Amino acid sequence: MDEGRVIAARLGQKRTREKRGMNSEGPRYSRFGEMVYMDCWKIDIVVRLKKLGIWMKMTAAQKKEWGARRRIWICVAIDLATRMVIGIGFGLSECTELTRRVLRMAVSDKSAFVEATNCLAPPPPNYGVEGLGTDSGEAFLDDHFRIPALTLVPNTKIGIVKKPWRRGVMERLFGTIKNQLLPYFDGLTFGNSVERGDYDAMGNATMFLEEFGTAFFRYLNDVYHLQGHRGLKKQPPVNRAIELVESTGGPDTYTNELLRFAFGINATLPLTDEGLTFAGIRYRTEWLRQLHPGLREMRVKIDPIDLGCISVAHAGLWHTVPGPVELCGTGLTQWRSVQAQLARKHGEQAKLNFPIVAKALISFGKLGAAARIKAQIHDQSYDSVTVLEAARSLRIQPMYRPAVQPSRSQWTLSLGWLSDPNAEGSPTLDEQTHVAESNFSGGEADAELEVNAQPAQPRPRSTLKLRAPAHQKPKDRE
Repeated sequence: MDEGRVIAARLGQKRTREKRGMNSEGPRYSRFGEMVYMDCWKIDIVVRLKKLGIWMKMTAAQKKEWGARRRIWICVAIDLATRMVIGIGFGLSECTELTRRVLRMAVSDKSAFVEATNCLAPPPPNYGVEGLGTDSGEAFLDDHFRIPALTLVPNTKIGIVKKPWRRGVMERLFGTIKNQLLPYFDGLTFGNSVERGDYDAMGNATMFLEEFGTAFFRYLNDVYHLQGHRGLKKQPPVNRAIELVESTGGPDTYTNELLRFAFGINATLPLTDEGLTFAGIRYRTEWLRQLHPGLREMRVKIDPIDLGCISVAHAGLWHTVPGPVELCGTGLTQWRSVQAQLARKHGEQAKLNFPIVAKALISFGKLGAAARIKAQIHDQSYDSVTVLEAARSLRIQPMYRPAVQPSRSQWTLSLGWLSDPNAEGSPTLDEQTHVAESNFSGGEADAELEVNAQPAQPRPRSTLKLRAPAHQKPKDRE
């Protein structure tokens, strides 16, 4: 008897189409980032939500509504050419906030995640994405996700929802995780009620999301990427990635300007003679006042993860306007933390000299990777309303000095030495901190401080790295 008839009689027409239908292996990709699949999965395990760590953010109302223990959703981005997972995220539901966060992780450097989770293997290489495939779920069709996706990726494909066999690579990944990782933890819900029996998954859940998320990321980075993969003819994904990058390269990484344009928040800021001001940060836009003397407000894009620059809409184009160089790489959450620290130290003062703010920002180089990632998750939760409310809630406004041409003797705030740490005469961080303190103490030292936080000739944003270990001297860094 024909095998198709047997399958149809025993298992039904749906299984017959899956087994005997005209299916193929699908297209093959030979370039890292050529095609990336994203999908969500309600994971078969119950976790405790008291400790979230770096993996999720919950408000007090959400904790009260969702409870202390719950099955969670996971969103994964996987590169089809190498089978490397380049983005993960956890959420309470399949929502655009989750998918948007995973998309940003997929196109960003993941070294901080490797450091925070104590992984031994290096992170996946950081390249752009040429193609993006998703299903037609609401989390992928909403404009909150589609706008940044279409901005970054020229080729996007929307598949049919609830057709898992059309995305076999992603479903096979979920199956591997279910078989290899989840059995190590309590609270497993199994695949169905027959397998679960009378096991109380909710009552036996003991793993916090903080611990489970760390174990999940370490499994992907240190186990899944290093094991032989059947889809790659037993070649580990990390080896395939090295091979493809050496032979065909990869898409260009995205600039901070493009990421701000894709993920930034639209806002309208008042334009004054001193420029644009957001959260107490002054962005110099004198050229706009000269071109349009009667202009009173400007449309801008703000990236809460990086307040070093903003984008201004003018004449149909977005123009990058730099702020103080000390703020390069500083997010809104860290900036609010600096403000709260200074408010506790200096009481109800309305203004502060910028040297104290710069000193506080440089101290963030001591922050661990986990603290930085957690701050970025908070930054990504802002919208056009809450970001302005957060900016207005700041109590201390830094006081800037008039800008003059910086000289060799005025390196304290010009920070020109940070662009060339190996230059002769470059001060150590301890020397920099000491001079910053003396400049705020008053007297002659304070009178000599006439350098604005933004030098007369703005330097590229990539020249300032505030996250270097604070215990190292600049000349010892590589």
